[in-house]
This record gives sequence, structure tokens and C-alpha cells, in this order.
Amino acid sequence: MSAHGCDVVIFGAGPAGLSAGITLLNHTQLSVWIVEQSNLQSLRVGESVSASIFSLLDYLQLSRDEFPPTCFLPTYSSTAYWGSDKPTNRESLFSVESQGYQLDRQAFDFSLMEKFTALGGHLLPRCHIQQMQPTTQGWQLRFDHVEQGSLSVECRFILDASGRQTSLAPKLGIRYREVDRLTGVGLFMQPPAGQSLVQEQWIESTELGWWYCAATPGNQWVVTFFSDADLLHQHRLNRLDCWLSLLASTHKMKNKLAGARTCSSKLWLKSAASKCCLPAWLSGYLPVGDAALAFDPITSMGLGFAMTSGAEAARIVASLLGGLGVDVSPDYWQQLNQHFQSYLKNRQQFYTLEQRWSSAPFWHRRHGESKEPASDTAQPHLYT
Repeated sequence: MSAHGCDVVIFGAGPAGLSAGITLLNHTQLSVWIVEQSNLQSLRVGESVSASIFSLLDYLQLSRDEFPPTCFLPTYSSTAYWGSDKPTNRESLFSVESQGYQLDRQAFDFSLMEKFTALGGHLLPRCHIQQMQPTTQGWQLRFDHVEQGSLSVECRFILDASGRQTSLAPKLGIRYREVDRLTGVGLFMQPPAGQSLVQEQWIESTELGWWYCAATPGNQWVVTFFSDADLLHQHRLNRLDCWLSLLASTHKMKNKLAGARTCSSKLWLKSAASKCCLPAWLSGYLPVGDAALAFDPITSMGLGFAMTSGAEAARIVASLLGGLGVDVSPDYWQQLNQHFQSYLKNRQQFYTLEQRWSSAPFWHRRHGESKEPASDTAQPHLYT
């Protein structure tokens, strides 16, 4: 077993973990490792972001030129059939930002990785945590790596940026408040031959949930249906034939995708549940991004929060390890709770706009009429 030491270990090489790592390397002399379970080739579904993304990149000292030209494609049209069969401009309905962009998540994440390693960070993919032991100086960690074998790492602080389905939280006994079981099921679709896609997004609500469609940089549509896990299971929407049948029953989306063909025979299932990490008073530990708070994608809050929470946690770590001030991590936990409560109010406002199927289970739950208690669980129990 090889032994190593560093100041900070970050679990997860997504925007939250990379933002935290870049912030630490920009402003401190601390040594930082990012460990990632995947081989960095897993599916990254593109998403919409507002122009505020560039302010976050400025804070990370990243210029737009450090990303591929197609990483941020302007969204010229964003249409929602929500609450009515008449179209509404989505920005005016759901966002205060006038300019939107479709993000190439793979290109975006890889550019952040390049910045992190260029600053001297150590990125280790295909690495699985096997053991965690608190010490007087921080943490003793043991990883298994597919090529390097067993690795022993001593660090002073850990940041959990491993996402909604974090495997780290259960190991530490951390619990979450979950308020729904929203799950996205979708795939990429290819337009008819010779058709070039306009950079636009579409949303259409239905009795069972809602559809999202957006043009991607690869001249494909990403098409996803969002509903609760039990409803997806009940209607067998993990099966392509059932999923396509539901798509064909839409009023508008089916016309938008007329003539398109699926790029895969296998659908993806991804958790999109709203949840909040309950305060965990562990010395030398903070969650960031989806491992701290996870949001319904209808609010378009996930990526921005991931990056800002990573940077804020990095600031706390820098202060603690540098002996620059008092421990303000309790304030961080309080801010997480306040942010989640504010988010829940906004989320309810979005769903209240749709009243056509108020008695249907999906909408009944979100209108606050079902009175189903939120669950506190040791780990998420949704689709992966």
C-alpha cells in the first residue's frame, strides 16, 4: 500500500468539487486532491444556464477563451406550455435572467479539470473509498485504484462533492431531508436528415409530469421526461416503447420532434429529487453542490449553486487550515438551510402555475395538498 499526504481531499470531479479545488489553489498554498469514482467518461447531460455563469467563472479566474467555442451556445428561443396550451416565453415565466445558454457539460467539466491540474491540483479518477477514519489531525483515508492498487492518504479536511447519490454520506452517518422523488428519464434524439437545429428549449407539462427538450451542441435534442419514481415505475416509463408512447401523446412536443429518431435504445434514469443535507457537526468535513442541496431542474438552480457552494466551502477551509479566523462552518450549515427553505417556496410557486391536473398524483403532491411528510433518510433511495 502506497502512502500519501495532502491538505484537502475533495470527493467528486464535477463543477462543485472543481470550483472548490480551483478556489483553494487560486488563493492558498494548500495541496488539494480530487478523487472521482468514474473514469470521467460517464454521461453528462447538457443543461441550460443563465449569463450569471460568467461571473462565477470570473471569480474562479477562468476566461471564456479557456472553454471550447461550442461550450456556451446562446438559447434563442425558450418556450413553455405550462399552465396553458398557449406558449409562454420561459425566461419571463421561470427566470429573471434575459439571456440563456445551452451548456456542453462534458466540455465545461473537462475545461475545469484542465484548470485545476494546471494550478497544481492532483486529480485521481477510478478511485473508490474503502475506509475513512478521523484522526487528531484530520482524516485517514484508504482508496482502491484500478491501476495503482490500494492508496493510503492522510488529509486535514474533506469536501464531499460526490453528487446526489453520494456514497460518502452514508459512511459518515449523514442524513438528508427529502421532499420528493423526482426522476428524469430520457435520451438523445437525432433530427431528420439535413435539418439543423435552432438553439432553443421546450417545456411541456402533462398529467404525469413534464417534458424538457433542448438542442445540444452536437445537433441533437436532449429529451427528458420528469416525474416521481413511483409513477415512472407504475407506467413502465423506463421502457423505451412506453416512453415513446407517452411522448406521442403530448400536444406540442410530439410535433416538435416529428421525424426525429432515437440515438439509443436505452433510456437513462437520473435522480432529480429535492433534498437537503441535515447539519453534520463533523470536524474537517463539509458537503457542497448536490451532496449538500439538490434542486428540481425546473428552477435551473443546480449548477450555479454547485459552483458557489464549492467556492464558499473552500473559503471556509482556507480560513480554518490557515489559522486566519474563527470557525464559520456553523454559519455555512445555517445558510444551507435558509437557502433550501427559500428554494422550496420558489419551487411551489413554479408548480402552482400549473392547475390543469391538480388532482393527479404528481401535481397534487406539489400543490401541497397531499400532506405527505418529508422523509429523513440515511441515503437517497431513487434511481441512479
